[in-house]
Amino acid sequence: MSPRTTSATRRTSAPTATVLTVAAPLAVYVLTLFALYSFLVRAVDSFHLALLAGTAALLVLPVMLASIGAPMAVCLVVLMLAPLVPVIGYETLGYRHMAIAVQRTLARGQQAIG
Repeated sequence: MSPRTTSATRRTSAPTATVLTVAAPLAVYVLTLFALYSFLVRAVDSFHLALLAGTAALLVLPVMLASIGAPMAVCLVVLMLAPLVPVIGYETLGYRHMAIAVQRTLARGQQAIG
């Protein structure tokens, strides 16, 4: 391998690795939130899967941008937008959706008790 190839590889892999060090823990956090919600209401629905898919897209996009040589600042700004997907989803439609899911779960619990 020539020194140029090694240098070019390092230039593209270092930013990608840096973006991954932020994206990976954020992905674990987001997956944990969605898993916790699904566990607590004992349901998986299409609305939350759509939110999860949108969040995943905004977690993968900055890594892809970094791998093609986009500036680190751009990658981190795009990555910063990933948590906004569930926040905006919750504020627009999710709070009503969640209230229905919680009521359904509570009703199932009451049926199990009595």
